[in-house]
Amino acid sequence: MILEGAPKRFNTASRNYYAWRDTKYANLIRHGAVAVIEVMTGEYKTDSTKSDVAWERAVAMSWVSDMRRVDANDEPAEPFPELRLRFRFKAEAAARLFSNGHSFEQVLLSAAAGESQGFSLPGTMTLTATTGLRRIASHNVVGIIPGSDPELRREYVLVTANLDHLGRGAAINGDSIYNGLQHNATGVAMMLELARTLAALPTKPKRSIIFAAVTAGEKSAQGIQHLLAASSINANSIVAAVSLNTPLPLARTTDVIALGADQSSLGSNLAAAAQPLNMRLTVADAEEGSLLNLELAPLVQAEIPSVAIRSGNRARASRVDMRGLKRDYLQLHLDQPSDDSTASSLDLDAATDLDVLTANLTTLVANAAQRPMWYRSSLLHNKLHR
Repeated sequence: MILEGAPKRFNTASRNYYAWRDTKYANLIRHGAVAVIEVMTGEYKTDSTKSDVAWERAVAMSWVSDMRRVDANDEPAEPFPELRLRFRFKAEAAARLFSNGHSFEQVLLSAAAGESQGFSLPGTMTLTATTGLRRIASHNVVGIIPGSDPELRREYVLVTANLDHLGRGAAINGDSIYNGLQHNATGVAMMLELARTLAALPTKPKRSIIFAAVTAGEKSAQGIQHLLAASSINANSIVAAVSLNTPLPLARTTDVIALGADQSSLGSNLAAAAQPLNMRLTVADAEEGSLLNLELAPLVQAEIPSVAIRSGNRARASRVDMRGLKRDYLQLHLDQPSDDSTASSLDLDAATDLDVLTANLTTLVANAAQRPMWYRSSLLHNKLHR
């Protein structure tokens, strides 16, 4: 049994890495686990408000099936086959499994304090799961602008956006269509406009640029995994990756957030690309999510310096509460039918700012003499390749 998240006393990079489910699963397998229960706690809150919201969303999303791409042997590519069953428990239900010697409240307090804890729970639990399998086909959509330099054109800058959302599902307020305007129709539209703009340049960038609208982003980044595993382009030839997944152009800002910008020199490139727009680079904090939790883990594992572009928190208009807009979207509309043009605060000027910024970054990296490099201090890179 494990808790979601990671201690808040960790720095952002460490918290992102240790909160990543793959990190936890790999550690469980090293210790002989054959099944896992993850307790949804609302990030160690001892009150139930936040955890209840997270649990209700998890239950509402339980109708969404999982997905695995098939491997070279035509078998589902399962990353952790040793963990045969995986369950999630609500905090209230999990609390019943703890005794007075190790109360659940004390466990949460110790977790919040970052204290190491591990002990056996008495008793026996019986859990069952029924799985049905079906084969479906879902495609990535990829385009390439060949580079203009005879040598550097063999290297690539990858721009990616998830093309899928959740489709139809459980009705909420009578609406069963999960539109996904911000997550991620907006990102795909921005990527298409970026491709159109760069393709129209009279002189193309020196390195080639790949534009990939990837499928199965909601399914453990299966589309990105397939792109790296099955493409004729070797992952070692991809010098950098830029993600436009949920960029959230809700209002124009004076800053831009880039998840992963503190892990490689790609962050310096982005800061330079933002200067002509009078924008500053803000490194993402833990509340903005993690590089690993935004479907970029396969890129990081492939040693490709990567950033995910998202609107900043400093609105150009003083009356606009940018953090409040983000909070409202994440709590009320993310992965809900209401993520559409009637409810989402999509700002086209903000989207244009982010697209111009991404164009500046893409061309800067594509024309640079040196490819971006991981920082020696990068915890994500070092941990994933130790």
